[in-house]
Amino acid sequence: MGKEINSKETIILEAAVKVINEKGFHAATTKEIARVAGVAEGTIFNYFPTKKDILSQIIIKSVAQIGPKIAMDSLDSTLGNIKTMDGETALRKFFKDRVKLFVENMNLLKIGLIESEHDPDLKNILWTDMWSPTASMMRQYFNDAIAAGIFRQFDVSLLIDCTLNLTLSLININNRRGYPNDVDGGYDEVIDGLVDILFYGIANKRTE
Repeated sequence: MGKEINSKETIILEAAVKVINEKGFHAATTKEIARVAGVAEGTIFNYFPTKKDILSQIIIKSVAQIGPKIAMDSLDSTLGNIKTMDGETALRKFFKDRVKLFVENMNLLKIGLIESEHDPDLKNILWTDMWSPTASMMRQYFNDAIAAGIFRQFDVSLLIDCTLNLTLSLININNRRGYPNDVDGGYDEVIDGLVDILFYGIANKRTE
């Protein structure tokens, strides 16, 4: 019974993400979400009983349940695989993983970022439950890499704070230039360009 409940709730959450992404948060209705989920509209209220805030509760729950798992599992695996690589290769793998994660979960990401501006509960989930532990994992990796001499000393927190925008920029640049939207190879050129700038800088020669 527990698995059935969890499965049905997940179906409703995934349907909500789809409908809200297509129609916008305020235009989405529980009736449409129920249709996409293949359940009766009343079934939604069995899981999300607050009628006034039902749509916000659905998206809050979807981000809370789905978001941390896809973000943390992916990063943990990637950082484990790049610890023995040289710095340039490691950065390339890191950004490729972030792009892949964002592209494959763009619906959820778009909703979360847009709606968190108006919903403090959702913002708290995004930044406390997702961004903070993700940033801690990244910080540990980069500090270890600095200590091992792979990277020079730099402001790790600044790079971490910029990572979200840098990844979104890679996707936007790739789309604007008309490159293939293929996470396994289509983003290589823009990722290589960003890594080259990050790794080598833009000055011909560092002045003391």
